[in-house]
Amino acid sequence: MGELTASDSNTLIDKNGSVIATWKDANETDGTVAGYYDGDNLVYAADKALEEGAKVNPGLDLSTREAADKAVSTVNTALEAVSSERSLLGAMQIAWSIQLPTWALQLRTCRRQSLGSGTWIWRKRL
Repeated sequence: MGELTASDSNTLIDKNGSVIATWKDANETDGTVAGYYDGDNLVYAADKALEEGAKVNPGLDLSTREAADKAVSTVNTALEAVSSERSLLGAMQIAWSIQLPTWALQLRTCRRQSLGSGTWIWRKRL
């Protein structure tokens, strides 16, 4: 569907100037949420009508079963990518939380001694 533009407060148009959706107020009786609709299908939910010239990207198309299946697949792929990255970051955090205190302890308990030859020896304090 791509980016849509509010031609006035009541309609959204595509890049070709075709009207894609019209504004409907929320209706508690039938459960309709406020937003722009293409017939009975919600295209873009909003608290209030957009100002003229405002641009929106409706995101996932849920107008048909096939489009909804594709949207679910897209969301699933994104969630798997996020989950993978979070597990990697969690593993790194655990590794650092173990390693950093070890290094800090080594730095506190080690001292250096000069041998006079320019080399340094690090030794744990007893």
